[in-house]
Amino acid sequence: MRLEDWELINKLRSEIYLGKSNKWIEDSLKLLGTKSQLCDDSSFKTAIETLNDDFKNLSAKQKLLWLTSRIGNCFYPPLDVDVAGPICWSNELVCPLVDLEVASKYTEREMLTPDNEGSVEQCHDIEDCSLVSSLINISMRDIELPKIKQVNDNIYHLNMFFNGSLNRLVSVDISKIPSTKEGKQLSISSDNWRSKIAEAAYLLTFTGSYGTKGSNTAIDTSRLTGYFPEIANLQMYSIDTIIKYFNSEVCLLALGTGSDLGKNEKNLIKNHDYPVVDIDKNSRRLFLRDPLDRNSRIEIDENDFQTYFQQLYLNWDTSKLFKYNQSLTFVYKSDSCNQFMTIFDKPLFKVENRSSTTETAWILLENHLTAGNEDSTETISYLQEIPENILNYIIEPPIGAYNVGLQLIKLEIPPNSDKKFFCHSSNNATLTLHIRSISKHITVKKFSNSLLRSQIQYELTATDVGRLNKLYNNYYLNPTFQLLINSNENTQKFINIQLLSGNPNNLLNFQVYAYDDYELIKPIMPDSHYEHQRYSKEFVPLFSNKLYKIVCSTYQRSICDNFSLNALFSNPIDNNSNDVSKTIELKQVYTEYGEMPFQNSLESSWSSKSTRKKIKITSMTKTKVFIRFIPQSESRTCRFRFNIFDSVTHELFHEEHEFIKIPIGGKVIPDLDILENSSSIVLMEKDDDRSSKDIDEALKFNLLISSNKKVFIYEL
Repeated sequence: MRLEDWELINKLRSEIYLGKSNKWIEDSLKLLGTKSQLCDDSSFKTAIETLNDDFKNLSAKQKLLWLTSRIGNCFYPPLDVDVAGPICWSNELVCPLVDLEVASKYTEREMLTPDNEGSVEQCHDIEDCSLVSSLINISMRDIELPKIKQVNDNIYHLNMFFNGSLNRLVSVDISKIPSTKEGKQLSISSDNWRSKIAEAAYLLTFTGSYGTKGSNTAIDTSRLTGYFPEIANLQMYSIDTIIKYFNSEVCLLALGTGSDLGKNEKNLIKNHDYPVVDIDKNSRRLFLRDPLDRNSRIEIDENDFQTYFQQLYLNWDTSKLFKYNQSLTFVYKSDSCNQFMTIFDKPLFKVENRSSTTETAWILLENHLTAGNEDSTETISYLQEIPENILNYIIEPPIGAYNVGLQLIKLEIPPNSDKKFFCHSSNNATLTLHIRSISKHITVKKFSNSLLRSQIQYELTATDVGRLNKLYNNYYLNPTFQLLINSNENTQKFINIQLLSGNPNNLLNFQVYAYDDYELIKPIMPDSHYEHQRYSKEFVPLFSNKLYKIVCSTYQRSICDNFSLNALFSNPIDNNSNDVSKTIELKQVYTEYGEMPFQNSLESSWSSKSTRKKIKITSMTKTKVFIRFIPQSESRTCRFRFNIFDSVTHELFHEEHEFIKIPIGGKVIPDLDILENSSSIVLMEKDDDRSSKDIDEALKFNLLISSNKKVFIYEL
């Protein structure tokens, strides 16, 4: 087919996968469909058939794969090399040479050529031992990967595994390989043409230059083949297990040294990868190749294995191990997922086994490359099983290599059960879960955090924060939340509650009260301690269908921040059998006025010589009245009493004989009845045992009065 026809196909691909449906697409597909019927180019025919199918029924998964194709300035679409056509999607096809010392040696630019020196050997001027180790393993097992297709004299298309797809299209121009005047090229030495092209394309795509410092064999092999990578500590596997894996024909193996080799009797290189190329089962020995020397054959026993090497790299051909595969791509937004120190706000996943037998499933978490070469290594991303104690779980990376952009988890799931996981990432990221299983009864899906807990967020902007352990400080004005457990039966339930702050300097506390405890005198499970950034109470005994309130506080003044209050059942069985956000209701409430509609406040003070104060309340209609009295200065010795009577008949409506200390929530009279066209007098008395110096100072107070109907307040 003509180049213009392939250009039109690529334009259609951009419109279908990255744009919006329009009439031009439909007309263009008809035109190309007619041309495909008249040609014998099978790749062109397949490309048109795929475009027609996707235009009619484009899946969200396929669209997302295209939307995540860009790395820096380059675009790597999910296209098989057999249907991609001859046109490249990226303008950067030649790997630059940026090292001045190396550039002074390789002054020429020549076509990449195979040499006749035999098996793969690393070029001493490129630090890519892990990549060469991968190519040695691939060549040794005659694996026809990565898939390669020549599209013109100089350019090759390759399919590699990254950014959620097994067939990311990578293109490389092999006509300008740095070479010496003597003809030595900046490339592996090998008679394997595929390996030389794969190295050139890999360096261009993933490192952006010949100045790579290498990665590791597990990652490089995975990108070249799609084999699942595993990075293990040597203590995890015995040498007998490694021998077994080598003979299995489904696993490629390599060992990596660290920075300290001790006596180094084997003359190994620090921070270097060595592929396992042979084994001796009888003597329990492994044989390694040095990527820098094709003639090397390093024999190691179990003692050498433990002494000289730091990492074991495994790559699994999951197409031979598993029958079914699934994938799930999602976006991680650190602003929302990492705002609070909790797993509740993170992406949550459930792996479910619906069969009657225990099933095996493997999950590979892949961090997409986005901004530039190898940028996934700057982000720590991992998947972990949700612990039973969710509230007090400290989010820490799992043991092993968690910062390489790929993490493998192997699962055994009992019959008719599931395992739940959360994902954490240190930065914004696009990630994909690749799932492999033997049984079709294994499913993986995201689930809402509302199934685990009820949650409410709020922002604190007050300049004066009431503290729990300081009297008369407006604690009753602190953020307050109603909690209700909905149930068909009135039963006792145990609840875990947690308050979180996005500010690590915040000291937090909350107390739980019965909803009608307006004076805040009977906290349930009282505790006056404040804790940094996260405060929790577990197994709080509450009754269903009864209202409670949670009063939150911070220790500092002038702290403005976002907060999250979470509640869930203490018993995991209750959480698994309910949509917790619907069973446990949380909502912010404002109880300072008893939630009555007509609200009045009075700020006043006692003179130093007075012990009584009178307030007159007048109403034209019968109404309920709520009264809260709050002293505005702390006094350990001042006591008060309150009596309320009719201004005309002197009939008592509220009577107190004893002087009392004012509780932290103030003195509250919650349900005073005032008759139609009447006035009531609130008589407030104080018993002042302050020193003569203190008595000279006026005692300030606030009086909050609310009612169902409008009332008038007068200070007498």
